[in-house]
Amino acid sequence: MEKWNLVQTRIGNRLRERDAQNFRNYLQILKNDPEEMKICIESLTTHKTEWFREMVHFRWLKTVLQNKLRNQERVQIWSAACSTGPEIYSIMFLCLKVGLDPSQFRILGTDLSERAIQEASGIPEGDHFAHHWQKLKQISPPNWKVDELVRRALRESIKIRQFNLVSDQLPERVLFDAIFLRNVMIYFTRDRMVEVCQKLTGHLQPSGHLVLGLSESLNQMIPELVTEGNSIYRRESGLTRVPSVEVEAPQKSEVHRRRKKQAHFEIRDFDLVAIGSSTGGTEIVKLLLEGFPKDCPPIVVVQHMPGNFTEAFANRLQQQTGRPTVELRTSSELMWGHAYIAAGGTHLTVEKRGTSFFGVPMDGPPVNRFKPSVSQLFDSMDDLMIASRSIAIMLTGMGSDGAREMLRLRELGALTLGQSEESCAVYGMPRAAADLGALQIQTSPEEMVEIFSTQAA
Repeated sequence: MEKWNLVQTRIGNRLRERDAQNFRNYLQILKNDPEEMKICIESLTTHKTEWFREMVHFRWLKTVLQNKLRNQERVQIWSAACSTGPEIYSIMFLCLKVGLDPSQFRILGTDLSERAIQEASGIPEGDHFAHHWQKLKQISPPNWKVDELVRRALRESIKIRQFNLVSDQLPERVLFDAIFLRNVMIYFTRDRMVEVCQKLTGHLQPSGHLVLGLSESLNQMIPELVTEGNSIYRRESGLTRVPSVEVEAPQKSEVHRRRKKQAHFEIRDFDLVAIGSSTGGTEIVKLLLEGFPKDCPPIVVVQHMPGNFTEAFANRLQQQTGRPTVELRTSSELMWGHAYIAAGGTHLTVEKRGTSFFGVPMDGPPVNRFKPSVSQLFDSMDDLMIASRSIAIMLTGMGSDGAREMLRLRELGALTLGQSEESCAVYGMPRAAADLGALQIQTSPEEMVEIFSTQAA
């Protein structure tokens, strides 16, 4: 009844403005008018938040982060109801304060409110952010390049997205060391609260933690979670891990063991396939485009090649494989079953707009001496909502173009594959990726096709 009174109070004006005679009529309006739905969400949600709110949680998190630093482990945190953003950046500054490099942590901030997400994205321009930035400089050792660390953290470590905790889904492979879900239970019935918390528990690493607001409690409603006090709950260790790409990079021995097991993945569970290729790779690209299922996600390819050859290369691939294939010179929506070749002399990047992916050509200087560059393509995918739904493949070629960026994709949940040494014309790019621990699977192109074959399922 208390929640119903809250709803009546907050959206009563909307009923009158839209001439809805009752809530049933207003519900029909919401179903047919996306703009009214946005207004309704803003009317219902409260964005009361502050920096380092409920300090006991940050004192606890500091200990967790210090242990991660001591053990040289990466950490991944989800601020699942981030509101206008202070929680996200409080966590970021705490990570930097304990000594974590931006490459060692990732923070995903999500909220239902589009307006809140916009405000959160703008916080680094505000006075409160500048205050905490200056404070970090004051307490940091003289040899720390704090300005560089903060800028890198904003660029590499923070991702902010709109997300509905009830209806939206993250891929199962994405796991977090801690999920903050504070002061939002007021919006949920008891059953819905359990449903949401169970969903989030499935995205916790074994022994990971779910953090609620101090006034909120689960009261043993989820058996997998054990209370540690102060509304902090730990997922019991010993549970079977959700099938996942690990947050930490695998050792080389793990890569080879997985190859021997001949893993299989359903390619249609992903949204994007990105391929980097250089010397000796043109025939391998043809083999993959021909062998992957015809209804697979869009395939984007960076093949190191001069500009006057890439159009002919795309045309030849289409003729030989039967897959619609084009040289991408203008921004285009990426279609399932199609392949897109980066135009020579132009970088290829990927953007997600709503539920669609777009290939976007980009000018700029060569990267790692190449244009197009695999690094540029993989770097554009450095976003949890893209990487965690993507397959990244490194083929034969000289140098290390794309290797470091591939490691970041793997950390964010991408499935990463590299061509085996014995099948490469030049074992350079895959070797650089393997040496960094960026590859999950290292195998021959023929086995890559088998891994995603519908017959192998």
